[in-house]
Amino acid sequence: MRIRTSEQIGQLIHRERRQRQWTQQQLADKAMVGREWIIAVEKGKNNPQLDLLLRTLTALNLGVQITSLPKNPLDEVLSP
Repeated sequence: MRIRTSEQIGQLIHRERRQRQWTQQQLADKAMVGREWIIAVEKGKNNPQLDLLLRTLTALNLGVQITSLPKNPLDEVLSP
């Protein structure tokens, strides 16, 4: 899944939590974050702190992969 917005991160976390049949509190406990934080992230209403987000993804046995994006053709047009 390609993630571009905080809403998409929230959807991913929500889906993965539900697949495990965990409550928001169970995920919060495993990730060592507050339940309210999980609720906000799942609703896309939070701009999550990176360390808390990484802990939450780790609790779900998920990771982050950083890759290079394809070169934007506009870069050549806009370059001086």
